[in-house]
Amino acid sequence: MFFYVGLTYYIPILIAWSSFVGGVSVESPQKVVERPKNIVLIIGDGMGLAHVAAAIHDATEPLLIEDFPVVGLQKTHSASHLVTDSGAGATAMSCGVKTYNSGIGMSIDTLPVKNLMEYAEEGGKSTGIIVTSSLVNATPAAFVAHQMYRGFQEAIAADYLELDLDYVVGGGLVYFSQRYSDDRDLLKELKGRGYLVGAYHHESFKKFSSRDSDKAYYFTAHDIPLPHFQGRDYLPLAATHGLNLLDRREDNGFFLMIEASQIDHASHAQNLGYLLSEMRDLNETLAAVMAFARGDGETLVIVTADHATGGLYIQNGKPGKGKVRAAFTTKHHTADMVPVYAYGPGAEFFSGIYDNTEIFQKIRQVGGF
Repeated sequence: MFFYVGLTYYIPILIAWSSFVGGVSVESPQKVVERPKNIVLIIGDGMGLAHVAAAIHDATEPLLIEDFPVVGLQKTHSASHLVTDSGAGATAMSCGVKTYNSGIGMSIDTLPVKNLMEYAEEGGKSTGIIVTSSLVNATPAAFVAHQMYRGFQEAIAADYLELDLDYVVGGGLVYFSQRYSDDRDLLKELKGRGYLVGAYHHESFKKFSSRDSDKAYYFTAHDIPLPHFQGRDYLPLAATHGLNLLDRREDNGFFLMIEASQIDHASHAQNLGYLLSEMRDLNETLAAVMAFARGDGETLVIVTADHATGGLYIQNGKPGKGKVRAAFTTKHHTADMVPVYAYGPGAEFFSGIYDNTEIFQKIRQVGGF
């Protein structure tokens, strides 16, 4: 019976896949869906539905996420726990497998599993990662690295050089430049491969983004970047710069992962003001991404989370007055389902309720890589 159900489930997908040969559409059991040239996956780390609702009630104008025509829900449990961590949650989305908490790009048996960045590169797409955390933090790491434990930060940094990423922005300079596990200078290696490399202590990101380059790394902090309310403001600009750079890199399109990382930090800290500031930063970044997607017409935008954090609940307030009242029930992650928003060609694939591993499957199916 198990084999029969599984085969019944996968036959439509296999038929859809085999029906696409060098075309521009994907056939689902219901309809023919246009295939996107570009895919932008935006992850609000720790962002549950209550976080989105709080941001909507806090804002004086509608948020861009309210314009997304397709909404779904994903289940976030890991192979080892009902409550996932970012390593297992991001690995599910990037590699399509359930793994143990703290695993990075590995199966439950600690075997490396190919991720979306690797598939995209093999498919001839340009690739990029932009985060407001350290680049070696669990979520971005799961889209790049294959490590048994998320704490192996220098090994994760070295794994970045195993890929040919075109555009990378985030914190964590120390793990690339001041290493204890070996004597490698990863910045020198990146420059030797033709990358434009910049760092916060050399120049502002605004100045860096004005420099012309084919591929680039920019380090926004020694380790973890500042919170948005303390002056960090590079995410919308990095999104604009990255989209334009990736768009001109390959005729075959691109795959870009953007993480609004510190929604999770704010929720662990149970700091509502910090959280709402990070949600505003995400909304400003969405404005940049949606401007590109609407003008381009060939870009699929997906917004979701790896898990929910904080057990946030809304107590009261005045809609549209910027006076939302909310509280947290925990300093930890929860097992809540998290929202999935989709816009653009192939968005229809992301409606419904499904496992977090389906994010990987749906992106590969609709993206053709």
